Amino acid sequence: MRNACMNSLINLGKNDERIILISIDQPTSFEKELKEALNKRFIFEPISEANVVSMSSGLASNGYIPYIFGHATFNTRRCYEQIALDACLQKNHIRLIGMGGGLVNAHLGPTHTAIEDISLLRSIPGMTVLVPCDAQEITELMPQTVELKQSIYIRLAQFGEPQYGKKIERNGNIHAKIGKANVVYVNNKNSKTDVLFISNGVMTPISIESSMILSNSNINSKVLNVTTAKPIDTETVCNEVSSSKHVVIVEEHTLIGGLASACLENLTDNLGSNNLPPIHRIGLPDKFIHNYGNQKSLLQKNDMMPEQIAKRVICIVNKVNK
Repeated sequence: MRNACMNSLINLGKNDERIILISIDQPTSFEKELKEALNKRFIFEPISEANVVSMSSGLASNGYIPYIFGHATFNTRRCYEQIALDACLQKNHIRLIGMGGGLVNAHLGPTHTAIEDISLLRSIPGMTVLVPCDAQEITELMPQTVELKQSIYIRLAQFGEPQYGKKIERNGNIHAKIGKANVVYVNNKNSKTDVLFISNGVMTPISIESSMILSNSNINSKVLNVTTAKPIDTETVCNEVSSSKHVVIVEEHTLIGGLASACLENLTDNLGSNNLPPIHRIGLPDKFIHNYGNQKSLLQKNDMMPEQIAKRVICIVNKVNK
């Protein structure tokens, strides 16, 4: 995803002198290309997140469009006050690119696992939160970030193509758009949905494979990819939930303040709690990550790989049907 994001910025920056990229203690792997495309508008400022957000807010107030590239943990936690007060309060629109969202950096321990970043940024007024699931999504989204009149947090995962789960088969019919959710997989188009998966980021390919596994148990399911965690596509989420027997919200984030919280808030506000099907949440517990490893090992430990999720969903469906 990083490569797709940087390639997009290079292409956008060649033709738009308002675009500035500031990299914080994080190699882009495109330093030469960025210098050629952006010249002095490509800046490296190591280990200075709070200062960079304030500087970027000042640049934004003068008509520039600053993108800040750094670790997801540091681009959210270390400069939270500056994001809230210098950028969003003053309507100085910045774009935060958080590399290594979720469990990607589990080998570095709890200081580098971004498991509450969506909750933090989603709670700030005037902030848009994007959680793309693959390289194609980020490529389609980046041009849309240029003119958006809000600050934006873009949570990037490690890989451009899914390493766990199944790739989205778009066939030209599915396009990423800020504020829009898309059904990206249906395992039986001729039947009512037994299970609706709602997911984003790396959990969308995993949810697709889980849906495929459920078809072996004659459970009809579909996957709704909610790339924009804020603002939620209320209409699509409500319509899909209303036509489903069970809903399973899956996220690589703590169960506090992330995708599930956003969906439940919108559903209860718009449909009422008495009109909802059973809704189940699958995500990370409200704990710091003290288990060192890689993304896959931590997902497995929390029962969040495709086979594990499918098994959990089968138990949910069978228990309700008994």
